[in-house]
Amino acid sequence: MPLFRRKKSKSSGKKKIMSREKKKSASPSIIPLGTDSKGPSLKVEENKFYILVKKPEEDDEDDEDEIKEIILYSTVKASIIQIKEYLKNDVDVENIELMAVKILDEALEAESVPWNKIAVELIG
Repeated sequence: MPLFRRKKSKSSGKKKIMSREKKKSASPSIIPLGTDSKGPSLKVEENKFYILVKKPEEDDEDDEDEIKEIILYSTVKASIIQIKEYLKNDVDVENIELMAVKILDEALEAESVPWNKIAVELIG
C-alpha cells in the first residue's frame, strides 16, 4: 500500500497528497537537509513546514542547467519574504508555488497554498 495518494484540492485545483493512514499529529521534528549529521536542518514547529518552488522561466526550458529552486521554511512568513524577492525580480507568478506540508503520525500531507492566501500575507 503506498504511503501517499494524490487528490485534487477543491479550493485551488492543485494536487493534494493525502495519506491513507489515520490523521494524527506527530511530535515536533527536525528534518535534515544535508547528507551528514552536521549538515543544515530545519526545525519544524506545530508539525507543519513550507516548500517554496521556483520553476525555470519558459524561455529557459531549453537550458538544461536551469533547474527548479526548492527552499524549505518553518513558517509561512519566511517563505513570503522570498516570494516578495521573486516578484521584485520579475519572476512570473506561474513559476512560483508554495506548498504547506503537515506531518502526521506516519505520513505527510501536502497542499498548495492558494494565491489569495499568499496575497493576504504579502500585503499584511
